[in-house]
Amino acid sequence: MAEPDAATPCSALFEPDTNGRFVPTTAAGGAWTPGILHGGAVAALLTGLLEHEDQVMTRVLVELVGPAPSTPLRAELAPAEGGRRVTRQAVVLFDGDRPVARAAALRMRRAELELPDGATHHPAVFDPDRVPDLSTPNRRAVAEVGRDTFDSLAVALKFDRGGPPDRTRIWARLLLPVVAGREASTVERVVALADLGSSGTAARLPFRSWSFMNADLVVSFGRTPVGDWVGLDCQSLLSPTGGGQSAATLHDADGPFARSSQSVLIEPR
Repeated sequence: MAEPDAATPCSALFEPDTNGRFVPTTAAGGAWTPGILHGGAVAALLTGLLEHEDQVMTRVLVELVGPAPSTPLRAELAPAEGGRRVTRQAVVLFDGDRPVARAAALRMRRAELELPDGATHHPAVFDPDRVPDLSTPNRRAVAEVGRDTFDSLAVALKFDRGGPPDRTRIWARLLLPVVAGREASTVERVVALADLGSSGTAARLPFRSWSFMNADLVVSFGRTPVGDWVGLDCQSLLSPTGGGQSAATLHDADGPFARSSQSVLIEPR
């Protein structure tokens, strides 16, 4: 296999412009169609707009309404709804007047509780003492897709071999800010990487023969993650009707902290 070309330098997934819009860089590109953005990049952008410093993100639902092009995009944030303990808020991403994605967040009040012994103990699948080198992007993705995308410019990814045959386990790290000029938040990084949960489907359907685009992404947090890497324990449920689900349990150094799922549209290439 030929060595992939050197990476195209990008400072972030999106650059803000003077009109308040978000301009995608090459690092936000998707693998399926040239000129269309990666679902993880879109999901991370919308998630960042829904965060609140005084509340804990509990769930993010992102719906990819239509192809999001690599053109300046604008976001409209709806007013928050709810009370002091639970808040809901939504945001829509537009290409001109056409909505291309929307997201809804469920946030809860931040508290400091003393839980009983054992209440927060869960078995760890990813040993933090075995974290591989996640400092460089996944350049092997260029050979699969034929061009630079989110996967080859923004993500470091290593497979964790030796797990159950019905699962795919990967270590991943987001290497770029979501929006230029500020560091990516922990939740933005997690949601961007949660889109890689489709690796469970990729293990069952060869990329060169099948497409399995996701129409949505749901990330439900059990707790706030720590660190800058995520371990994804991925699996899939597929149907000959052309639909399916990619799902993953997300881990950090302290064990599992969230679960994600994606509704996938399966088609032969």
